[in-house]
Amino acid sequence: MIRRPPRSTRKESSAASDVYKRQVILEKLGLIEGIEDLVSTINDTGKLRVTFEYDTIQIEYKQMELNLYRIVQELLNNALKHAQATEVKLILQTVEDSNKLYYYDNGKGINHIKLKHKKGIGLKNIESRISILSGVITFNKVAKGTEIEIQFPNHTAINN
Repeated sequence: MIRRPPRSTRKESSAASDVYKRQVILEKLGLIEGIEDLVSTINDTGKLRVTFEYDTIQIEYKQMELNLYRIVQELLNNALKHAQATEVKLILQTVEDSNKLYYYDNGKGINHIKLKHKKGIGLKNIESRISILSGVITFNKVAKGTEIEIQFPNHTAINN
């Protein structure tokens, strides 16, 4: 008799397969197509409407692309899990010698007082990746939702 693995194992296997698929897309097609695929997947769920705009960007190292992609994944994950947002807008562009990622959502917003003292694992991961990129993150206070600006130089070499 063949026993089927428990549902949690099947879900974990599916999640691992999805992560692998996204890495392949990122490696073969690049950052923009990888983010577009992620946005399409989220939009297909109907839980969140994400728009993604971009200009020609300059990223010199594949590791920079991976870190930026992971930042976008985490921002969207936070929007789905915590923000109670229905819409997200992402803008990626190169301005002079730096890249900027703008994130906007219409969710419940971030408590800026708690943000200084208590951060979840997802936000810590984002900050760690931004540090690797020699970048900075700014949380702008807005009346409703969340507005984040991430800026990093497009010429930073990442040592692994």
